[in-house]
Amino acid sequence: MPTIATLTMQREYIRGLLDGLGLETYLFELETSAAGWEMKLECAIEGGWKNITMMPDADLLDAGNADEKGKQRLIDALDKRLECCTRKTGIQGLQ
Repeated sequence: MPTIATLTMQREYIRGLLDGLGLETYLFELETSAAGWEMKLECAIEGGWKNITMMPDADLLDAGNADEKGKQRLIDALDKRLECCTRKTGIQGLQ
């Protein structure tokens, strides 16, 4: 079970990645479960909202905080999973 400080740090890290992906509008929560990290996200889609639940790999979260290669793998996974979400005009995602 991660500490409150670790959970806060991981939430802020994910928030920064999501902001960088240019999602039009979203809400998210990052929590721990028996299976590991769980991210629940609601994002704007054409004509409404979509609920998405994903289990970010703990190794990717840790590696992403440590190096660019891990960060890019996490960005790619998020971008692919959230491709249905509307994006702000002119934003193509983080590279």
